[in-house]
Amino acid sequence: SGAGVSKLHLVLNHASAINYTITGAPTAGDVLAIIASTTAAHTVVVTTPVTVDGTNRTMTLNATGDSIMLIARSATRWDIISNNSVTLSA
Repeated sequence: SGAGVSKLHLVLNHASAINYTITGAPTAGDVLAIIASTTAAHTVVVTTPVTVDGTNRTMTLNATGDSIMLIARSATRWDIISNNSVTLSA
C-alpha cells in the first residue's frame, strides 16, 4: 500500500511480512516514526527521488521494537534522528 507523508507514525503490526511504500515527497520538517510491533520482516520503501540519509530507499524491520525516526531535510531527503536495529539499503 502507499501513502503521502505528513507527520506520520507508522506501526507495522502484521503477523506476516509486508512491503509498504511511502509515495510522495515530504515537506522539510516533517517527522516520520516507524516501529515494528511483531516479529515479521517488514520492508518500508520511499519512492524516487526521495532517499533516507541521502543514499538509501529501503528500511527493513525484523523484530518487535525495531524502529526508526526520520525528519525531512527537504522534499527529496529524510535524515535519521534515531535508529533501533533497522537495516537500510539502496
